[in-house]
Amino acid sequence: MNDNSIRIKNEHGNIVGVGRGATGTYIGSESSSTLAEIQRQLAELRGLLTQYREALNDCDTAYEAMAEAERELESGRPRAEKLRMLLSAIGGAAPGVTAVTAAASAVRDLLSGLS
Repeated sequence: MNDNSIRIKNEHGNIVGVGRGATGTYIGSESSSTLAEIQRQLAELRGLLTQYREALNDCDTAYEAMAEAERELESGRPRAEKLRMLLSAIGGAAPGVTAVTAAASAVRDLLSGLS
């Protein structure tokens, strides 16, 4: 950018304007409604992990992956691929618990809304 440029960064993405009288261009970020829905469904998934704790094949892996997924989402710039991997680990730790695998799959379906 040159001396007449302005760049403003906020928690939701970037707005850039260049030169005198410039208008801003929004350089995208995740939709806050998508992130809110993912967060809601992750909370639901955590509740299911607690509810079905005794039925999980690998409780430690499920809880570690859940905690990491929550940290990733709270980072402000969650990476869809990382979340997919963590959700797969959760589902893999609970292959016989349909409620858990279905909830993990539902969250994975929302990840297409992340860039």
